[in-house]
Order: sequence, then C-alpha cells, then structure tokens
Amino acid sequence: MLRLLLITFIVINLFVNYARSEIVESIDVIGNERISKSTIILFGNIDNNLNYNENNINEILKDLYETGFFENISIKISNKTMLIEVKENPIIQTLYINGVKNKKIKDKIKELTKLKDKSSLNLVDVKSDKILISNFLRSLGYFFSEISIDTVVLENSFINLNYNIILNEKSKISKIKFIGDKFFKEGKLKNLIISEEYKFWKILSSKKYLNEGIIELDKKLLTNLYKNNGYYNTEIISTFVRHENSENFELIYNIIAGQKFYFNDLELKISNEYDSNDFKPLVKIFKKLKGKPYSLNSIQKILSKIDKIFYSEKLDF
Repeated sequence: MLRLLLITFIVINLFVNYARSEIVESIDVIGNERISKSTIILFGNIDNNLNYNENNINEILKDLYETGFFENISIKISNKTMLIEVKENPIIQTLYINGVKNKKIKDKIKELTKLKDKSSLNLVDVKSDKILISNFLRSLGYFFSEISIDTVVLENSFINLNYNIILNEKSKISKIKFIGDKFFKEGKLKNLIISEEYKFWKILSSKKYLNEGIIELDKKLLTNLYKNNGYYNTEIISTFVRHENSENFELIYNIIAGQKFYFNDLELKISNEYDSNDFKPLVKIFKKLKGKPYSLNSIQKILSKIDKIFYSEKLDF
C-alpha cells in the first residue's frame, strides 16, 4: 500500500510539472548593463525550443546567482517567451584596507580576501572576507580586532569598498600551564615550546603574544617529545582562558600521553637482488633498540643508515 501511494505521488508530481511546463521559443533579458544577453543565456545554460518547468527555472536561477554578478534575478515564461529580469551587482573600483599600517599584514589581507579590485560586489563574499580577516588577525594575536565595512557609490555602477580595521592590543600570554600526563619537569616543557609568558622586559619578543600558528607548532614539539619517549599515541589539546576585563590569557596544554610502547623485534626485509651482508650494520642497531622505548628519532636514524648503505655500496634503488 505504501509503495503504491509513493508511486502515485511521483506520477502526480511528474504530471503536474509537465502540465506547468512551457516550450520557450524566444528569450528576452532586461536590466542588464554590463553583461550581455548572450552571456546571461550562456551562464544560465538556457536553450530555445525546450520545455521549461518550475524545476528548470530554479536551476537557471541557481546557475545565474552562482556567477556572483547579480543582486536580484526573476524569470517568467509567457506566450512561449522567457523574460529574465536582472539587477547587476556593482563593480568594485578599489578595495581599501584601512587601519592597518604594517605592509606585510595589509598585503596578506589583500591576498586572503575573495573580493578584489574590479570584481563584482557580492554580499556573501563580503561576509566571508570579514571572517577570513578576523581569523587571520587572531592567528597573529589580535583577538580583539574590530572590522567594519562600508561602500562609497561612484558613477556608472562602480563603488569603492572599505574594510575598516581596528587592531586593538595584542593578546598577551600571562601564564603557560601544562596539565594531564606531565612526565617531564615543567621547566623542560616551557623551554621546548616557542610560546613564552609575558614579562615586561621582553620588549622585542613576539612570542609573548597569543598566536594560534605558534600554538600549533608548540603542540607538534610537545607531541614529538612524548613520541620520542615511547608515548606513541600522544595527543596535545590547547586551550586559552581570558583574564577578566583584560587582554591577557592563560595558555593551557592538556597532555594525554596514553600507553608507553617499547621496541620488540626489529626486522629488515630486503629484496633478493641485494646482498644481506651489506646491511649487517643495521643488525647492531636493532639489538640495541630492543626493549627500549619507542622513538621517532630512532626510526629516523634507521632510515638514514639505510640511505647511507645504499649510497656507500652504490646500490640502485
């Protein structure tokens, strides 16, 4: 019964769509100033002498909006004529980044933004740019930056687009804490990472500011330390807590070390094309490692030794 009802619904839906469809013999476009009629027809994948129903029209609208050239589009079919009415997005004459003096930061922002000089203004891209800029500034430590956007209307549907940025103070690291599986002294962990606690005498250091890029590097350094000491499944989770009414943050690394692993038997499998005697130096290394904690560095030393053997014995890979 359920299957019969479903089939009936599909058949009725197809019939209604077909009944509402209409053959288009001609296409008219109004409202376009810069974009030609032929280009709009091409962007919309529109053909003459085809049956167009509501679903087809929705597909055309989707294709045209995805170009980013139009603020508004309407489509009507009457007397075998498709009428497409469009309102074009204005063109950005110049995109200005205001409030940022540092040339490198300014150039990076311009590189990140989707909107550029001479591109069409698209409100979706404006919102996307704002998020991209905010995330980039956060990565540099500007967690409290403010971004506002305005436009200046020019002649012939051109505008100037202003991204107005107030950087405010960089966020300082007041304290660095390690929690969880602290199998090493805190001093060793602090000396290992790049981030530093803010001290008034560290005038030139940029490591005292909260920087998400540096925090990711810290996590890799901490992970490698633990993996080089047998903790193969180590995971480092970083968080930061803002001090009340302050630009200062407490940076916290939560260390989840997991089980400690040790080397058991190490075996080298080589092709019959090679003489096993050439690889005897590796046997000594394997014997020394057996029973020792797993280590990334030890794995790398083995790989380097294999490379040296191939090079010294002139063996072809």
